[in-house]
Amino acid sequence: MDVQKIREVIRRRNETHDEYDYGVEMCDKEEIQILSEDIPSTINYLQNQCTADEFSFGLVRLLMT
Repeated sequence: MDVQKIREVIRRRNETHDEYDYGVEMCDKEEIQILSEDIPSTINYLQNQCTADEFSFGLVRLLMT
């Protein structure tokens, strides 16, 4: 999994207004694609590299959709 890429998408999603449906949807799709490319490295990222902000602002929000 490309950590820099997921961090960029999370940053871009956080800067996207919630009412901009197309932008939100594109970020969500890109996050899912990156996270699902290599499950073992995604698990490693979540356990060892993911910051609290990345987890709460990016990944938890994605899971709630």
